[in-house]
Amino acid sequence: MNGTPNTPSPPNPPPAESPASPADALQLLTIEEACVALRITVSAINVYNKQGRLPFVRVGKLRRVRLSDLRKFIQEEGPKA
Repeated sequence: MNGTPNTPSPPNPPPAESPASPADALQLLTIEEACVALRITVSAINVYNKQGRLPFVRVGKLRRVRLSDLRKFIQEEGPKA
């Protein structure tokens, strides 16, 4: 042993430029998680949804964002300053 802790590092998410995998379509993020990923407010994400730019999925009464839709949104919107 080299003396380093045996804790695994968290996996890095694939870059936004990578094509969406079928598993991405099944992964759902909460609205808050999507806001953190995009560094925007809940109000802003609601506006993007109403504009048709970022669709939500309903799970009962809850709203979720598909990971594939989030990646598509990032690709289309491009980096923001």
